[in-house]
Amino acid sequence: MTTKGATMDEIRQLDRSSQQQRSNSARGFRLTDAEIEQLMESLEHEEEGKERTWARWFVETYLQHCSWYFPRKDIPGAPSLSYSWAYYERVTLPRHFVGPAKRRAEPNEKGETELYNPWKTKQKHLVEFGIGVDLYFQSVRAISIMFLVAALCNVPSIYHYAVNYSDDRGRRWGLEGSAECASTYWAYCEDCTRELFPGESASRLAEADDGSLLAMRNDCDVTLMLGAVNWFTWVFFFLFLTGMSMYQTTREIRFDEDKLTAKDYSVAVKNPPPDALDPDEWRDFFAQFAEKQVTLVSLHLDNEEMLRTLLLRRIQRDQLRRMLPKGTDLDDEDALRMAVDVHIRERDAEPQGCVGCVLEFLLFKPLRMFGLLAKAESCLERIDTLTEKIKELQLQEYELSKVYVTFETEEGQRSALEALSASRVDIIMNNTHNIPPSAIFRDRVLRVIDPTEPNAVRWQDLSDSKLYRVLASFANFIVTIGLIAVAGYCADITRQELGPRMSAALVAIFNGGIPFVLQQLMMFERHQTEGGYQSSLYFKITLFRWFNTAMVLQFITPFTSSISTGRNDLLPSISAILWAELFITPFIRYADFPGNLQKHILAPRAVTQEQMNLCFLGTRYNLGERYTDLTKVLFVCFFYSALFPASFFFGFAILLVQYYVDKICLVRIWGVAPSLGNKLAVFSRKYFFTGALVAFIISSAYAWAEFPYDNLCDPEGGTISKIIPQRNASALRFSDDKRIDVNVGQEEPVRFCHQGYRGQLETYGFNFPPSVLAQPDGLKWMTEDQETIVTWFYWSVILAMVAFFIIGFLRITTKAIVGCFRSNYEPTGSSQRIDFSCNQDIVAYFPSIKLFTYPFPFIAANIDDLDPDLVGFTDTDKHLDHWNLMFDVPFPGMHRRKRSLNDPEPSPDEPSPEDELQPEQAGNTERPIFGIVKHYPPDWWVSEALKKNR
Repeated sequence: MTTKGATMDEIRQLDRSSQQQRSNSARGFRLTDAEIEQLMESLEHEEEGKERTWARWFVETYLQHCSWYFPRKDIPGAPSLSYSWAYYERVTLPRHFVGPAKRRAEPNEKGETELYNPWKTKQKHLVEFGIGVDLYFQSVRAISIMFLVAALCNVPSIYHYAVNYSDDRGRRWGLEGSAECASTYWAYCEDCTRELFPGESASRLAEADDGSLLAMRNDCDVTLMLGAVNWFTWVFFFLFLTGMSMYQTTREIRFDEDKLTAKDYSVAVKNPPPDALDPDEWRDFFAQFAEKQVTLVSLHLDNEEMLRTLLLRRIQRDQLRRMLPKGTDLDDEDALRMAVDVHIRERDAEPQGCVGCVLEFLLFKPLRMFGLLAKAESCLERIDTLTEKIKELQLQEYELSKVYVTFETEEGQRSALEALSASRVDIIMNNTHNIPPSAIFRDRVLRVIDPTEPNAVRWQDLSDSKLYRVLASFANFIVTIGLIAVAGYCADITRQELGPRMSAALVAIFNGGIPFVLQQLMMFERHQTEGGYQSSLYFKITLFRWFNTAMVLQFITPFTSSISTGRNDLLPSISAILWAELFITPFIRYADFPGNLQKHILAPRAVTQEQMNLCFLGTRYNLGERYTDLTKVLFVCFFYSALFPASFFFGFAILLVQYYVDKICLVRIWGVAPSLGNKLAVFSRKYFFTGALVAFIISSAYAWAEFPYDNLCDPEGGTISKIIPQRNASALRFSDDKRIDVNVGQEEPVRFCHQGYRGQLETYGFNFPPSVLAQPDGLKWMTEDQETIVTWFYWSVILAMVAFFIIGFLRITTKAIVGCFRSNYEPTGSSQRIDFSCNQDIVAYFPSIKLFTYPFPFIAANIDDLDPDLVGFTDTDKHLDHWNLMFDVPFPGMHRRKRSLNDPEPSPDEPSPEDELQPEQAGNTERPIFGIVKHYPPDWWVSEALKKNR
């Protein structure tokens, strides 16, 4: 491409110096291997006498001198554990400049730095980790304080339960603030049968000497004060969370990280003609809407399978490279196989020792079954297999999948979105007669949308069909439900056999391990944006943790065991869950088993220094997963607030511990993560905090309506039997043949009735919202105060559901329905009047794939016509072609060979780069097999680039 005589290669060469000054770390990228080596060499002398973490001190002082821990310590040229631990503290862990401001220092920045102290790092300093991290910790701290205030407000209810719901036997200390009812008596029941009390007849139903049946009644009534305190607590939480949402929204604006990006200038075409592969044609079409011009066009093909295979091949090659001596040429097949043979001989000759043999059998072999820790020969075999598969995929024809067009101004983008906005029906039916002729491209009604950010596009998943995406998501949802069922079954069996404490510990372990399991399942899902992926994962983890922690217990516990005092009943189980959340869950997170496995098992057995350093990248964390832990505690305390108001004290303590443990993990355990923005905070506030509030009012309504949880009713208008019961019934016989002496506490017999919604669902139908009408005709179990409370909550549930429906779903549904029949594009915000080419930190749209273990994303397109500054990163050690997957396996039709950093940039006078290719590689294919990106810089931009060389 040429603009006023200047080619993109000339512009690239003129602007290389400014490109190398760009900050990769500012965009969330790690240092390159060369930058790490330079940094560690410069810090070699500074490390002496510096403060070290206790783990590093213990390893360097004791463990690394033991052959069972570091079996390669006596081998010449073995990697250094001290070097990797220094790398961990200097590169992986976050550091700040010395001083009260604690401004975060990037690894390659000059100045005296130190590690963040988790105890001295204040809330105001956490914004250095990004607005998303800052909002998360702010939410945890604010909600913990909210729990403390709510707990103090519920002291009257806690006192009432402690005094009035207990008999002379007393209760366990941890349940004093709950509705556990230790005050009971026996009453004759004419229509009771053992079948009506499944799983409970051994303790709640007995037979007298005369053959009549007696049932146990809970002598624990509801007072108006209990319901009022609970209702006003819900109002308090509603006001508090609303105020917190407003405050955080203001804070997001103040610390706005969503500055102008390529998204503000771009549009995306989701249904382009499959053969419209000329970027100039797209530029000419969209130029009619541009205020100034079209600056970038990016074409993406439906070649995702080939891209994923190329990515797997690159990963295998890098795994193999780390096992071999530095400088081994992986492209020289003979030299590569020779190096692998030497490596195998050296590996087999090394003594394993007892510890090594145990680890090989118990750890390394099982991991290799899942493709992890592969041996060199396995990597080489996989590379050969993947290479052959790639060559087959390169021979296929690929169609255009998505088009991204970037304008020079925001006005151009808005004009295009407004002019090309069409109803969903017109797009699907291709009703060109309803669309202005200027908006028709090749006789097609285009679906043009406002795209997501360039780094949030999942290019490897863009072309999968909607049907596959829906089916895969639904299948994973079903699997998640199955996991919930399995976890609930295991928790129930454990509770019956070992008690609620062991069951609660198992629940905590399940909650800790579910993110890893679901992340593996997410590999089968296809999401076009990173936001869609994170939301899907976030939803499934939240669903599992909410059900596993709170709701499953209610389903597996018999109804009449809800407030009874048995060891395995509901409230003792909830208490055990909360204690586990207070101690076991933070211990699992702080213990960091995956990270310690990397640092203390795999790292000492690494063959090369690079392989060892990869074990010190820190534990990968997901902010969405941390939010699920927060909402899980919120949900449990809300769900059982009526029966267990003391849970608010637990919630305060749990979140206080979570705040400090997560802060320790952030500064001493977790790896480097890019700034995540405020999307997860907004998502949590909008859906999960709101959902928890709705669950609060609904669960409380049912809790008050179902008291006293004994499934026994008094008849209205007198007795229902002429039998006159005896006051004393001795030697009652239970279903397990146990006998006890009891006193009958009620003259009139009682009748069986379903007080719980599960029993009512089987007999009377679904009772929602719960109301006083749930009481059967002629029978009554609610007191007058209880009926008043139930009526309050009945209308509160209706109002909450209506508000939630309107805010959460009606607006979205209405917009979707209206969009089917007419265009509904509305611009948001105001234009900043800054041209695209004037923004120095902007990144273009081009196909790329980012992996956690690599410093930069892999490019998957022809970017020769793209200015390097728009790529978004600079590798001072390698050419951009190193990060471009299209050069990994040569194919017929390649436009040029792969370049290295030392190769001179071609000039117009040089022969075509295609002359450098092998004969079987050169030539032109009818259709490209990789995406195409083309840059059309404005004239003034070219002139400025030319002036820099004068």
